[in-house]
Amino acid sequence: MVEAPFNQLSDRPANSLRVSSYAIGAPLDGQPSWILLHGFTGAMDKVDLRIGDFLVKRRGRRVTDDALAQAGITSEERERLVAQGYLTTLLENEERRVVLSLAAAMRQRDLSLHRASFVIVPTYVCNLRCPYCFQGHDMHAGKGVFGRVMTTSDVAAIFSVIDDLRRPGAVARLLGVAEEGDHLVGPDASSVANGRQQVTLFGGEPLLPETRAVVGEIVSEAASRDLEVSAITNGVQLRYFQDLLGPDGISSLQITLDGVAHRHDQRRIGPGLRHTFAMVVENIDMALTRGAGVDVRMNVNIDNQEDCALLEAFFF
Repeated sequence: MVEAPFNQLSDRPANSLRVSSYAIGAPLDGQPSWILLHGFTGAMDKVDLRIGDFLVKRRGRRVTDDALAQAGITSEERERLVAQGYLTTLLENEERRVVLSLAAAMRQRDLSLHRASFVIVPTYVCNLRCPYCFQGHDMHAGKGVFGRVMTTSDVAAIFSVIDDLRRPGAVARLLGVAEEGDHLVGPDASSVANGRQQVTLFGGEPLLPETRAVVGEIVSEAASRDLEVSAITNGVQLRYFQDLLGPDGISSLQITLDGVAHRHDQRRIGPGLRHTFAMVVENIDMALTRGAGVDVRMNVNIDNQEDCALLEAFFF
C-alpha cells in the first residue's frame, strides 16, 4: 500500500515544497488558461495561465513561498495545488516509491477482479486456403492429428475446467500471482459480478458442417451457465448454424472480407470455393436478421489497400 499521503510527509515542513515530477499540462488555445493533470493522483484542473506556466516550467524543482507569491499565486491557490498533488513535500525518489506502490496495488486489484475468457477450438480443419494464413495448410486439410473434431466428452471436460475458473481472479490465484483472500470491493464489484463471461469459438474454421453437433453442445453448455458465445469465422457455411445464431446462442461473429468481390475472391479461396464473397455477404445478412452482431475485418496489404474505401462504401 501507499507509504505516505501523496502530497506530504508528516515530519517535513509544509513550506518545503517542490513541483511534482508528475504534474503535466498544456495551454488552452485562445484562452488565458492551462489544463493541468497529475499522473498518479488523478487530479485534473483548469488553472490560470500564470499558474500553468509557473508549475510546468519548474516541474520537479523546489519552490519557495516567495517564488509562489511573486508568480501571483495566492495562499488559497497554493492550498489547492498542494491538495491536488501539483505541489508536494515529497522528494523525487519518494514520489517514485508512491507510484510503484500504487502500481503494485492496482495490479493486484486487477488480478483479483479479472474474470477469465475462454477460447474453444472445435477443429483445426478449415475449408479455405487463404495464402497469408499463419496456420499451415496441412493442418487445414486435416492431416494427422489435425483432422480430429472435438467430441462430447471433450466438451464436458472443457466446461469442467471453465466451472473451476469462472470466479473472478481464479486464473491469477491458480498461477500464484494473486492471493486466495483477495475479494471484490468498491463499485467494480457489481459490474464484474454482473458481466457475462466470454467463450470464443476459433479454428481452423469452427463453423463447418462437421462441427455442427459439437458447436451445438458448446452453445447449450454455455447458455446453461449464462456465458456469451462468439465465433471467429470465415462465414462461408453459416447456413448450417442458423438456429444457433442470435442473442441466446452465438451472439457475435467476426468475419473477414478482404475487399470487394473480385479481390476477396482472389484471396479467400479453398477447395471447391472460388467465389466466396457473395456467400459471405449473404450469410452476414442472415446473421444480422437472426439478431447476431457481426464485426467485419479486412487483412490489408499492398495488393488490396485501395479496397478499404470501396468496402466501406459497399456497406454504407
